[in-house]
Amino acid sequence: TITPQFSVCDILGEIILSDSITRVTNFRVQTPHSVVIISAGIAGINLTRGIDLSSLYNKQTHAVLKSSYIDLDELKILLPPIHFLSGGVTIDLDAEGEFGNLNIRRLALQTTSGSIKSTGSLKNLHDPKNLFINLIIGDSRINPINITQLLPKLNLDFIKTIPSTATSIHFIGSPLDFMITTNLTGDYGIVDLNGTLNLRKKIPEYEFSFTTRKLNFSAITNQQLPKTNLKSQGTIKGNSFDLDNINARLKWEFDSSWVNDLTITGTQIFLNAFPKHFDGLLMLKIESMISYGTVKADFKNRECPNYGIELSCRSVDISKLFSLIFFPFFFFSRTPSSLPFNPLFTSL
Repeated sequence: TITPQFSVCDILGEIILSDSITRVTNFRVQTPHSVVIISAGIAGINLTRGIDLSSLYNKQTHAVLKSSYIDLDELKILLPPIHFLSGGVTIDLDAEGEFGNLNIRRLALQTTSGSIKSTGSLKNLHDPKNLFINLIIGDSRINPINITQLLPKLNLDFIKTIPSTATSIHFIGSPLDFMITTNLTGDYGIVDLNGTLNLRKKIPEYEFSFTTRKLNFSAITNQQLPKTNLKSQGTIKGNSFDLDNINARLKWEFDSSWVNDLTITGTQIFLNAFPKHFDGLLMLKIESMISYGTVKADFKNRECPNYGIELSCRSVDISKLFSLIFFPFFFFSRTPSSLPFNPLFTSL
């Protein structure tokens, strides 16, 4: 006995087939894990005569999906390009236009604890390999836990502790290769993120710039970290999110910020990430104190990673500097995925 990869349990609805139009009204399709309710029409085709997807490019189309639940693990059987997605979403959709250049009047996605509302356009539906998306997302709220569930292959567990976030996004590109402009606002502060992500390649590539306002790390990690209020800007460029393959560069500059009531000005952080090890350079200006330092972390031994920091300082108030020196180690030691660290060196 052969078990089919995809099966349909129930089909119900009104269908009109003619030479001038194919139309379905309140058409309900149920699979073992999904329910889709759609009213749609495409002018100038008759399904009884077969269909060539590429011929639909300039055909007038309209589609309305009402509170349809779609299991993405089922859908990717039919649409392999979305293989990186998992989980399920409830969809409301209202779209019309040429099949190859479809206008999205409304697209609303609902997960267990988040929602996305958007408008925009889809191009090349007649040629799925070249699907192009232009979506503007607003009045939406995202729970990062949902993102890790929807994108399990990207190993994004580090964002699970981020609180629910009010979101506005402009997405341009294909599902696997896109440019994005994002504003995130939550109890942790405000983050603006702009850049590109390419998932077509075996090892993902990315390049982003970002700014923060009133950023509080203790709210992001949900741990007892020192309180922060960070005004900053930075860039990150690299490939892979996996510790065994990562190759990335981070530049982060701070101004008019504070940590534990210590004022930070003119501070820069440069971090290089390589497979199984990180290194970086710090240039700190904290009130009257000026410090320069290097940091290293070695993850070859996953059971007991090594780390180290060297600092040279002047105008030092040790009682104030203490919390800042050990802030990153306090952070690592309290994140759920961390393991014990073994210091390589520490000197002042």
